[in-house]
Amino acid sequence: MEIRGMVVSDYQAVEQLIDHGVAADANESARLAINAGVDMEMVSSNYETLPQQIQEGKVSQATVDESVRRILRVKFVKGLFDRPYTDETIYKDAYLNPTRSRSRGDGGSESLACS
Repeated sequence: MEIRGMVVSDYQAVEQLIDHGVAADANESARLAINAGVDMEMVSSNYETLPQQIQEGKVSQATVDESVRRILRVKFVKGLFDRPYTDETIYKDAYLNPTRSRSRGDGGSESLACS
């Protein structure tokens, strides 16, 4: 089965590979995560080591390119490039305005988490 999406790490999950003794440092945690198929690292910055690791031959450019393709594909499908610039003042009307936002219960039914 092919999933046409992307894989995003949980909050600092890539960094926590070090904390849990799976990886020795940021380089290794990033390498393990990207090679396991984690396309986007959230919060921590271990993926910043990837350009150097590509130059050193520790991570393949093709692996990173495929992750970038998946991320961009999702962004295009979701329309994030349709209007790349937005009116930054509209948040004042919409932010935490109960008449402009959906109830908290609706969001959960439209999300997916796999374990």
